[in-house]
Amino acid sequence: MVSDPSTFVESANTAFWVVMIISVAFLLLITFMLVFFVIKYNKKRNPKAVNIHGNVPLEIAWTVIPTMLVMIMFWYGWVGYKKISDIPKDAMEINVTAQMWKWTFNYQNDVQSDTLYVPVNTDIKLKLKSLDVNHSFFVPALG
Repeated sequence: MVSDPSTFVESANTAFWVVMIISVAFLLLITFMLVFFVIKYNKKRNPKAVNIHGNVPLEIAWTVIPTMLVMIMFWYGWVGYKKISDIPKDAMEINVTAQMWKWTFNYQNDVQSDTLYVPVNTDIKLKLKSLDVNHSFFVPALG
């Protein structure tokens, strides 16, 4: 069996919060800097524009720091993806067919249902197929 399912939820939540915290921090930083520079360099205080020349350390910093942050976010997502993509060989296979306004679940014993039933403590593999358009599949009970 795969490791405890709650670890999947924990890794997804960790990735979500890492991305959320970094995004909010940048939102606040950029908003603050925008307001600061609008006030500091408005036309009344600086009637004559001055050319600004490049600053190599600053340009390197604003290239390297976002790249590192994106790599951190990618790493958290990749770790979570690797955990859930390792499907055991003996996992119960359920064929899921999406159609406009409904889902159909076909189980290995030829039972068909419009509701997903999953045995407790059993690994499952969902094989998704759509008959018409792209659909979003989400099971709220799985976190």
